[in-house]
This record gives sequence, structure tokens and C-alpha cells, in this order.
Amino acid sequence: MAKTLYDYWFVQFDFPDKNGKPYKTSGGKMVWNEELKREIPEGWVVKLLRTEIEIQRGISYTSKEINGDGIPMINLNSFNLDGTYKSEGVKTYSGKFSEKNIVKSGDLLIAATDVTRNADIIGRAILVPDYYKEHLVFSMDIAKILSESIPYSFLMMLFNSAHYHNYIKWFATGTIVLHLNLDGVNRTKQSCLQQI
Repeated sequence: MAKTLYDYWFVQFDFPDKNGKPYKTSGGKMVWNEELKREIPEGWVVKLLRTEIEIQRGISYTSKEINGDGIPMINLNSFNLDGTYKSEGVKTYSGKFSEKNIVKSGDLLIAATDVTRNADIIGRAILVPDYYKEHLVFSMDIAKILSESIPYSFLMMLFNSAHYHNYIKWFATGTIVLHLNLDGVNRTKQSCLQQI
């Protein structure tokens, strides 16, 4: 349902207007954007995502550091193939970490590594669920996305959209294990940011 709503509002531009009616369908003014080669709502701008987000990489670890007690660690196995969160994939990490390696409920994470051969998971996003009482850490296979201007729920829908996934998977390289060049995320052009 969230994917359908994202497509309806931010791809078809039929978000609710000031009267609660679908913007484009109800005659909302659209203007041609030469950069995107399509119409976008009047007053909207095109920005590179890198101007609105910060990307942090996770912890590199050894097999000794994920055996036994420690802090829960979200890793590549925490992503289902459809980009949803898989709680049984969490590992326990006993090594060193810093404040920037900690994630909490509501933080946005993307898969930066993929072993599926079809790039099914690469670039997919999850929000850290709210059922953990303590903080968690995240592995090097994951990147944390920070933004002060774009809601994480919107970014999650963007990263999990078919259009974005078809774009970002070409920034992954490797033969057996794919690694995402995060510059591909930074270079994403976003037309859904309204000028304030």
C-alpha cells in the first residue's frame, strides 16, 4: 500500500492538493523540466540527493566478533529479497564500535552489498524497527542514510521503488559479491522536493 501511495503521489504527482483532491488529475499546474525531460508540479525543484543526505558506512568485523554475547548487529542478512526487514537475520557483535556505528528505531539503512547475483537487495532500504529496547550497530554491508530535510519514510519508498532500483543496480560491481558504489546514491536526481 505504501509503494502504491508513493507512486501515486511522487511519480504520477497526484498527491492531495490544498482541497484534498489529486493534484495533477484536478488540474494542478505542471511545468516542463528540461533536466528530467518531463513535467513536474509548478514550484518543485530538481536536486541531487547528495545535497540532502549524508551516508555513513557500518562496521567491518571478523567472524570471532559475531560469536557469543554482544550488541545486536543489523547486517545484509537482515534484508528480505523484497527490501523488507528480517529480524532473524540480526547477529550479535562483540567488537569495538563508535557512536556513528549505532542505529536506533526509525533510522534508515540501505544494503550496500548483495550476494543474490541479480542485484535483488542492492540499494534497498529498511527502517530500524521499534521493538528493540537497546541500540544496535550495523555492518559494513549496510549504509546509514541521514537527512535533516527529507523524511526517512519518503526516502525508504524512493530507495525501494522499481525505478530507483533499476537505476542504482548499475552502480554495483563484483563477480560473486556485488558492492554498491555509494556515489550512485549521491548522484540520484530527485524532483519531489518542493521549494519552501
